[in-house]
Amino acid sequence: MAVINSTLSGNSAFYKGGGIYNLGMLTVQNSTFSGNSATAGGSTEGGGGGINNNGGTLTVISSTLSDNLASIGGGINNYDGMASMQNSILFDNSAYYNGGGIFNTGTLTVQNSTFFGNSTNYDGGGIGNGGTLTVQNSTLSDNSANYNGSIGGGIFNTGILAVQNSTLSGNSAYYGGGICNNFMLTIINSTLSGNSASSGGGIYNWGTLTMQNSTLSGNSATDSAGSGGAIDQSWGTALIANSTIVSNAAAYLGGGRDGLWQEGDGYITIRNTIVAYNDTANCGISGGTINGSDHNLSNDDTCPNFTNSSTLYLGPLADNGGDTQTHALLPGSAALDAGNDATCLSTDQRGVTRPQSAHCDIGAFELAPVPSPSTASYLPVILKNAGP
Repeated sequence: MAVINSTLSGNSAFYKGGGIYNLGMLTVQNSTFSGNSATAGGSTEGGGGGINNNGGTLTVISSTLSDNLASIGGGINNYDGMASMQNSILFDNSAYYNGGGIFNTGTLTVQNSTFFGNSTNYDGGGIGNGGTLTVQNSTLSDNSANYNGSIGGGIFNTGILAVQNSTLSGNSAYYGGGICNNFMLTIINSTLSGNSASSGGGIYNWGTLTMQNSTLSGNSATDSAGSGGAIDQSWGTALIANSTIVSNAAAYLGGGRDGLWQEGDGYITIRNTIVAYNDTANCGISGGTINGSDHNLSNDDTCPNFTNSSTLYLGPLADNGGDTQTHALLPGSAALDAGNDATCLSTDQRGVTRPQSAHCDIGAFELAPVPSPSTASYLPVILKNAGP
């Protein structure tokens, strides 16, 4: 079945698929689903305000889903099916329980798509995932999980989640404003900025987290008892490599919980990473371990085994090339040529090859040499800034 150049609006179902209920093969292209609803049924196979894909194969291309409503999966519920989405937009969809934009228990790939303004009362404002989810070259912004105790403003994950070359910004929840992970999460070449939660403004992790060549900037934990402006890890394990974690904040009255916060019995390994300029302290531990012995930099002494430097010289979060925004390293930065070549990644967040000079740089950004005036018709002007 194919839905092409069509509009489905104002339809409703009591249980499954306000717009379409699919058990077979469905392609949606250049179409709009708006104002549809499927509001009853609390099981994961129910719901799907726009589309319910129940064990089928769903392909969504260059389409828009907006203002759809469901108990689960406001825009789409992919229940144990195979689904892919490309070049599409989901906005202002809502779910009572899980997955304001999409709820997935099957296999879902999202590419070159945008989620904004989607919401749920409980878990997964943008996407709720209990299956296998890959998000590539996409943006999730201003999605929310709204109730006290809600989880994952951008994405809530209890399955296998990979986020690649993507941006999560302005999302909010009680735990994990950007992402809340309860199983397996990989973040590569991505930026989480301006997300907020009571705890874990950027990420709340109690599963397995791997983050490489990524930036966490301007996220916040807003509750007076909250922690982990950038990352709050409780009982999980994490590997953070060649990343930049700056300008995050926590409102915790005792201070010291602004950047990375490790509690419970977790373990964080950090390599070739900058954790700096977070509000009152860059790292904090109430249990577990932060292993920061492999070429990491900070501007205070709160991160175990980091090198403390006052000359990190970072530019503001900006478009410095590539798919996502980064903090550029400026000339004279202590991060230049200071990485461990044996453990540095082969490219930076933008895809620039490492190293560009004698050794790789620390953080998500690798500074390329500026061409000499004799070979360049234009040289960019870089403003030196001691902080983000």
